[in-house]
Amino acid sequence: ILDQTRYAQIGIVSVQVALVRYLAAAGVRPDAVAGHSLGELTAAWTAGVLTLPDLLRLTAERGRLMQAAPATGAMAAAHTDARTL
Repeated sequence: ILDQTRYAQIGIVSVQVALVRYLAAAGVRPDAVAGHSLGELTAAWTAGVLTLPDLLRLTAERGRLMQAAPATGAMAAAHTDARTL
């Protein structure tokens, strides 16, 4: 079931929340948080910007929308250096 984005994303965020809570129970408190993709949402929750129910609702909706998106498409990468920019 975790091969479906709509379920995998909730699973990933659940693990992230569990890790944050585990570290908090061990006395680890971050001064700053950052994340990428789903990690941004979990970072927002960790910082107090989102409630846990809001985090889970946003994650579920994101997963649903991503699951519904067409699977066709491509990604491009452009390799360059700072002088070219």
